[in-house]
Amino acid sequence: IGLALAKAMDIDHQSYAWQTAVLDLEPFVAQLLDEGHSRLEQEQWEDAIAIAQQVAILPGLASSLGSEAQRLDMISQAHQLAIATDTDWIPSLHHIFQLGEAISAVQTIPADSRWYPHAQTQLIHWEAQLADIQQLHLAQASARLGLPATVKWAAHQAAQLPNDRPRRIQAQTLAAHWTKEIQRVHDRNHLEWANRLAQPGTRASLKMAIVEAQKVERDRPLYGEAQQLVNDWTQQIEVYEDEPYWTLAQSLARQGKFQEAIETAAVIRPGRSLYASVQTTIARWQQEIQQPPRPAGINSSVMTPASTPLSVQPAITQSLQALPTNSASPTITPLQPQPLIPEQSWGEHLHFYPDSMPTPVTISSQ
Repeated sequence: IGLALAKAMDIDHQSYAWQTAVLDLEPFVAQLLDEGHSRLEQEQWEDAIAIAQQVAILPGLASSLGSEAQRLDMISQAHQLAIATDTDWIPSLHHIFQLGEAISAVQTIPADSRWYPHAQTQLIHWEAQLADIQQLHLAQASARLGLPATVKWAAHQAAQLPNDRPRRIQAQTLAAHWTKEIQRVHDRNHLEWANRLAQPGTRASLKMAIVEAQKVERDRPLYGEAQQLVNDWTQQIEVYEDEPYWTLAQSLARQGKFQEAIETAAVIRPGRSLYASVQTTIARWQQEIQQPPRPAGINSSVMTPASTPLSVQPAITQSLQALPTNSASPTITPLQPQPLIPEQSWGEHLHFYPDSMPTPVTISSQ
């Protein structure tokens, strides 16, 4: 039918041929309007508008057909206006104006129109929607004031919509949203007070802050924020409690008392704030315990590659002091560090007393 109408549009509308053709087209136009009615009932508004506009541009049609096409176009566009108010769950003045225009459009449909029953059904539905939106918009204006009392009133207004109202789901969504806003305002006071309590940073003040923050219940909007504060303050308290043990353990480790250090640090239990770093250090101390003991010293009679004549003098002195003495023996004076002496003149500077030394002194050359 649409193709036939398109071809008919090529005829000169001022010609006699058009006047004859338009009479032949009227049955097809009536069928096309029936199709428009079907699209309207199926909520295919754009298709219904396209059909109506295709018919409306045909000149010379019977007045009834032309008028019905215009009314189909009007009703379809009214539907689009009404549907646009469902795209946002927050009511606005724009939504009120759109529904008002849709209502005005269907109110112009006369009782003898084929669209009248449909128009009356939509009129009742849209008027109910308009009343709901007006009530919700008033509640929204109250909630925007941001005061606990005004937000509470807004939530109460939204909750009052009966279950059979067209905007009931929107009202429930708004009521839930505003209820959470009330909870958020109420719980924010708890968290602000908790932060003030925690400012001194002492264990006592932190414990009081935790008690205040824990007043925010699990299903509340600020529960996550409250729990984060509780966790932070709990870790600070744990550090205060465990720090003395940790400090003592580190002090013992610096003295080489690794086993005592480990036993002291073991007081810090799993889950505590310092536990991870403590365990890492304990593992290092355990490695220190497992290492073989280091030599207490090096034999003084063994010359090292860095030995010099000066370096053997303490060994000589020690040997001389160990010799037996008698009253006739001269006093042996320990050698004092002297300037570096050439090797070939050592004998000139070393004095022995054969009468008082039964055993000669041997200087190792190793």
